[in-house]
Amino acid sequence: MRIEHIRVQGFGRLADFDTGPKRLGRLVVVLGPNEAGKSTLFSFLTTALYGFSPASRELSPFVPWGSDEAGGEVVLRLRDGSCASISRRLRSSPSGTLTVGEASHELRNRPVRWVEHVPRTVFRQVFAITLAELAGLDEDTWGSIQDRVLGSMGASDLRSARAVADELEREAGEIWRPNRRGNQRLRDLQGRIRTLRGRRSEAVERDRRIRTLVEERENVHLQLQDARADRHRDKLTVDRVQELIPVKRQLERIEELREEAGPESELQGLPGDLTEHRQRLAERCRRLSDDVEALEAELEAPRATQARYDDAARQLLQHHGAITAFATRAESAGADRQRLAILEAELQEVDARLESAVRHLLTTEEAAAADFGDAGTLDALVAVEAVEAVSIELLRDRVQRLERVREEEARQGSGASTGKEESESPGGARAVAPVLGLVGAGAALLAWGLLGGPTLATAAGAACLAMGVTLALTTRHPSPPPDNPSPSVSRSRELRTEVETMLAGISVRRDFLEPPGEALVSQISRVQELIRAGRTARREQELCRNRLDDLRQRMDELLPKLGDVPGEMDEVPEELGSDPLQVATSLLKALEEAERRRSDAEAARREADRLQRSLDATAGELQEAAAELESLDRRIAELTGAGADRGVHTLQARLEVHARAERLEEELERAYPDLADRKARIRSAEEEGASWTVDEDDLARRKRRIEELDQRIEELAARAEALERDALHLREQETVDAVDSEVESLREEEQQLKRERDRKWLLASLIREADRRFREEHQPDLLRRASEYLERLTGGRYQRLMVDEEGDGDLFQLMGPQLPAPVPLARPISTGTLEQAYLGLRLAIVDHLDQSEERLPLFMDEAFVNWDEKRRQKGLEVLGEVSRTRQVFAFTCHPEMAEELARLGACVLRLRR
Repeated sequence: MRIEHIRVQGFGRLADFDTGPKRLGRLVVVLGPNEAGKSTLFSFLTTALYGFSPASRELSPFVPWGSDEAGGEVVLRLRDGSCASISRRLRSSPSGTLTVGEASHELRNRPVRWVEHVPRTVFRQVFAITLAELAGLDEDTWGSIQDRVLGSMGASDLRSARAVADELEREAGEIWRPNRRGNQRLRDLQGRIRTLRGRRSEAVERDRRIRTLVEERENVHLQLQDARADRHRDKLTVDRVQELIPVKRQLERIEELREEAGPESELQGLPGDLTEHRQRLAERCRRLSDDVEALEAELEAPRATQARYDDAARQLLQHHGAITAFATRAESAGADRQRLAILEAELQEVDARLESAVRHLLTTEEAAAADFGDAGTLDALVAVEAVEAVSIELLRDRVQRLERVREEEARQGSGASTGKEESESPGGARAVAPVLGLVGAGAALLAWGLLGGPTLATAAGAACLAMGVTLALTTRHPSPPPDNPSPSVSRSRELRTEVETMLAGISVRRDFLEPPGEALVSQISRVQELIRAGRTARREQELCRNRLDDLRQRMDELLPKLGDVPGEMDEVPEELGSDPLQVATSLLKALEEAERRRSDAEAARREADRLQRSLDATAGELQEAAAELESLDRRIAELTGAGADRGVHTLQARLEVHARAERLEEELERAYPDLADRKARIRSAEEEGASWTVDEDDLARRKRRIEELDQRIEELAARAEALERDALHLREQETVDAVDSEVESLREEEQQLKRERDRKWLLASLIREADRRFREEHQPDLLRRASEYLERLTGGRYQRLMVDEEGDGDLFQLMGPQLPAPVPLARPISTGTLEQAYLGLRLAIVDHLDQSEERLPLFMDEAFVNWDEKRRQKGLEVLGEVSRTRQVFAFTCHPEMAEELARLGACVLRLRR
């Protein structure tokens, strides 16, 4: 058994304590300062395994202050690998739940079954080893610990067998011993018996007088008995004449009626109103038959409703999700169609505006040659793509800088002519011509690729266009001739060349270039915006068309799956058409109809089940009634040999005669409550052969004699009572019987004391023998395990622990390779060795107690604090070895001790004060 998880809601000073998601290992260190809750945690684990003690909220010390309950949960891992969870709560009464897998069991306050082999007291005293036990091993207590370890397996609340045997022998000696020393109960009892014998002679005379009175009383009782017998005989005769004869005659009449009606056993079980009973049975059979026919007719309607929910409707419902999804997509198709119409109008407007803007931008010849009816001519498209490739920000920058330079030229006056000559010089034309050719070629390739050409053409065109623009921006004109114009004129020419380079491939109207200004930038920007707007609209148009195509494809995939199902449903046209929205509407109607049919079929099924149950019950009742009627008719025929009607009449007459006899008997019982006694007296008189006829004179004589006997009986009874009083007065004094009885009682007490003394002596002998056998049975395994632990704890200095049963000295002896002979485990052996020997014995007892059961956890509380470093290291190693077979909880307030155990693989739980 291993505790993997602990969660405490409230228990003593522990509140909201949780060991966390990580499972606890086999070696657990509980680290915390004093009064942090280490002892409380041990008590909680004991409570989780065994239940609350005391099981009262008012008496329990573990109910938190200010709370009305204590409780928590632990998770166990058992030896077979299964997991179990234990939950305990103490409210007004204790409760507990054990969960193993998916099954839960109510524990109440019982211990779990895996700890039943070790009682709760033994668990607390044996499986918890504390510093106080090890540190308190002085010379005075070691002897008692030896007996407790081997005699009671370490339980402190059990006395040793030797002590119990000595106590029994002492108690036997207090009852009787051969000498007269001390108080002896048996000798005192024998003295009282001798005193009673002296008082016996006085009681002998009283006993003689009592016997005389008793003899006279017996004679009077005999006379009284004879008188009462005579009076009883006369009373019987008078009673027989006056009381029994009317009863006897009535009984004879009842017997005649019963003989007339025949044997009553033949009519047993038949109702008193046989005729009416048979009529009711026949009427019930007819009514139940009608009910069966009516229920069978009612069953037709729900069965027809169930039949309407056919395979077609089921097939439609099987595709409920696909139909619903298709209908949802179809609803959005209308919006796509409307959007397509809007986009078409928008594209027409954008194309018209783009055509106007391009025609306004291009030269007159190019604009006239361009055709924008469908996709435009190649030249127009090249111009459009080239316009789109222009950087508006860069173009605006160059135009603005050119305007500033021209303003500067205007101020200089003569710079304009020089600039013109320079711009027309052969060197400038030669520098600009290659750049313009590269830009034009790149624009042509880019347009070709965008209009459906190869992807390589698009890439090559973009690269050439980019290189041309870069060269145009970075080309430096050759140095002017010696008579070069002013710097502003050269800069104006450069900026104009850059603008023309950026517009390479675009046949821009000359009025936009003479000179380039903000109108050029605005016009190109407007054309770019229209191009982007057209491209965005066409992209959205393509998406709408794709969605519509996808919807139609879904419809084409769905309809073959449904087959002819929609045409078979009510109010659904056989031809759905090709419009997805119309198809979706029709399918939804068909699906709704199928849902309704399924709902109706389910309701019809329940109604049919109800009607079928009623039909089965009614048919069962009809079968029972018909069987009862048939059985009744068969019995009537057997008893009378006639038909049903005549036989019923005959049996009814016999039943009425029996009923009349029953009524007479009931009247007789009401008139004579003691009828049973009178019947017995009549039977007794008949057995005696008494005469039932007596004359009047004899009856009068018997009555007078009864009166005389009554008076005689009263006198004899008074005399007997007087004699009884005299005898009772004498008996109240001490009689021989009383003395003899007291002597006999004392003798019995004497025998009991002797038996008790013998029993105590015998018990003492049995206990000593049982103790000897217990030690012989358990000491070998216990001492072997203890010797192994002692050898590891002492590093091999001591290898064996022995028991000296024959000697009168110390019980335990040690053996080791350095010892020539066994030495007693007592002083001058060091305290450390005593502690290690005691720890080895305790660990051996723990292993012995649950060696064939679940291994219960072991708790160590500061057990190694007083040991030196070498011994403590040995103890920690032994603790690590023990944790391989059972879980060990080590409680400590020393962080260094926790660190040493952590190095051995222990997980550390920290408690806060």
